[in-house]
Amino acid sequence: MSKLSGVTAIGRYILVEEVKEQEKTTESGLYFGVKESNELRYKKATVLAVGTECHHALKEGLLLYVDKTAGHPILVNGVSCYVIREQDVVLMC
Repeated sequence: MSKLSGVTAIGRYILVEEVKEQEKTTESGLYFGVKESNELRYKKATVLAVGTECHHALKEGLLLYVDKTAGHPILVNGVSCYVIREQDVVLMC
């Protein structure tokens, strides 16, 4: 069940929660810290609600990569999230 049951986005808007990056090491042993993650153009986000006119493949719980500058912060039922446009989605995982 969604963190925000009963919340519906309208039109081509998507309500997402940003995934906080953690330090990690690649398979080759390269260290990739939080600072480096923040310098990337895209950020990870989890879909909380999908707009009524969005592509049918977008579903709650889906992991997305979105433009780092996309969207506006909003507090919904005590949950800090972002409202983005469907066009700001780069990848769906």
